[in-house]
Amino acid sequence: MSTGNFVFPKRRRLHHITPWNTQTPEFFLTVCCAQPGVNHLCKDVPARTVLDAAHHYHCRKLWHCELIVLMPDHLHAILSVGEQKSLEAVIKSWKGWTAKVAGIQWQDGFFEHRLRSPSSAQQKWHYVNQNPVRKGLVKKAEDWPWRFMPGRAHHP
Repeated sequence: MSTGNFVFPKRRRLHHITPWNTQTPEFFLTVCCAQPGVNHLCKDVPARTVLDAAHHYHCRKLWHCELIVLMPDHLHAILSVGEQKSLEAVIKSWKGWTAKVAGIQWQDGFFEHRLRSPSSAQQKWHYVNQNPVRKGLVKKAEDWPWRFMPGRAHHP
């Protein structure tokens, strides 16, 4: 193809492999409390509220949650919401309910990263699971009480 004296280079065809899990993509999320550096979440009432709400959303199929780990001023999650729902709407609803019931003040919005491969999902799951260990809160990840993993007790 040419226009006047300029000749456009011929473009190579880029092969695109459809990302893993595209129909119900999984996301790595970080949701932060409004005031950083303060223990908002790892106390009995807020933790139970947040984790019970996560369990409720999972059981009602509002999301499919692989893992949620509470930290004092934020949480990390690995989850998907399916085709019928927007991730933003589901998280906003969940945050609104937990704020109302437990008085948690969340930052506006959240950070999400779409997991595009099984290896990426596995790496992020390990990162989330080990976060309390990296922060020196426990010696072993399984000792951290403030987590939700479907099929397992989600709080003490």
